[in-house]
Amino acid sequence: MGLGNPDPAYRHSPHNVGFECISRLQQRFPAENPLDLGDVILRSGITGGKRFVLARPLTWMNLSGRGVKRLLDFLEADVSELVVITDDMDLPLGEIRVRAAGGAGTHRGMRSVIDTLGRSDFARIRIGIHPEGPAPADLAAYVLTPLKGEDQKSLDNGVEKAAAAVEELLRSQSIQAVMNRFNRRGDRNADRGSNALFAPPQGGGCRPLTGAGAADAASIHKEDECNDRTKSGSS
Repeated sequence: MGLGNPDPAYRHSPHNVGFECISRLQQRFPAENPLDLGDVILRSGITGGKRFVLARPLTWMNLSGRGVKRLLDFLEADVSELVVITDDMDLPLGEIRVRAAGGAGTHRGMRSVIDTLGRSDFARIRIGIHPEGPAPADLAAYVLTPLKGEDQKSLDNGVEKAAAAVEELLRSQSIQAVMNRFNRRGDRNADRGSNALFAPPQGGGCRPLTGAGAADAASIHKEDECNDRTKSGSS
């Protein structure tokens, strides 16, 4: 399941890399004609003797959970069979991270999925969209506007790596093997940069940071991410 906004105006924006990845996968794998279920559109097929489903919600990003639930209900599938592909402002542009489970972080689409399903034990592939340097002053405009030049090339590279990770997961059926191959060594701390507004001090809890890092992230709900990481023990 790739997350994004269905309006064509956002087709090539950073916030729609989940949709872009699904489009790449549809080019790689022969799939049936699309099936529109209202909140989600899907294509299914078989590769290497294994059945797959490629899907995109037809809701706005912040309501992505509706489409995901509709898909799982239709397929009578368990949450553990789900793989969500999405953008991530906390990763450098074009990098990816593969995880077997986790919190929503700062991503409202992912939060909608977790809140709607009531579970977070599903795989996710995050594609980094953070440009070099400080976070953009107008974050909403940045994530909803197509990139240009080298930035767009970096983003396309991230989408291609994410598609390759999905292909490897279909082939190996091992999320750990995919993590070992695609996650950069030492990435445990790689996606915690200067744009974090909240950080857990020793002894637990989340405290606000000050200075340039806080200014860069003023429009992002970093406290949610801090709490997610504290609960999961990843901080």
